[in-house]
Amino acid sequence: MKKQLALMFGIWLFVYPIVTAILYALRTFGSSLPVPVQTLIATLILVPVMIGWVAPFVRKQVEQLFSNKQVPPVPNSAPARN
Repeated sequence: MKKQLALMFGIWLFVYPIVTAILYALRTFGSSLPVPVQTLIATLILVPVMIGWVAPFVRKQVEQLFSNKQVPPVPNSAPARN
């Protein structure tokens, strides 16, 4: 249940700004278009972005979050001070 909620929230975090940007662009450049045409354009952009990049990325992050494996720490690239 927690995993599904994390996945849903993670996808929403990407969907909201993408939809907002698409709608803003459509208002700026195509304000005379009917709402169904604006919806068509928005979904033609949003669905491939979600399926191709966002959903796999969020799923991978959630799997890492809920896995039992220890994630190795990032090595410190700064030289040690004495």
